[in-house]
Amino acid sequence: HNPLRGRLTRNLIYSTKPDKAELTESPKQLALSFTESLEPSFSKAELKNADGHIIPAGKPALDPKDKATLIVPVSTTLDKGQYEVDWTALSVDGHKTQGKYTFTVK
Repeated sequence: HNPLRGRLTRNLIYSTKPDKAELTESPKQLALSFTESLEPSFSKAELKNADGHIIPAGKPALDPKDKATLIVPVSTTLDKGQYEVDWTALSVDGHKTQGKYTFTVK
């Protein structure tokens, strides 16, 4: 429905919603696209609310059509407020990178 994609940083390349995006509804998933294929067991994204509490999310998995995109299901409807996504990714060639971005549900 409303995939939220990561912000441009080193290897993270695609963003349908820029950092500090304002969404009108809770996203159903987080989708982070990178320049290189990922090692799924060493790549993750953690969703936190404004108080820093971790919001439970589904198990991250690679997009079956694009091994450079990590999909994280958002298993709960997010309340209005600001959220932060902290991510870590390991590419198949061994490069590790990490970063974060924020968004707000209005």
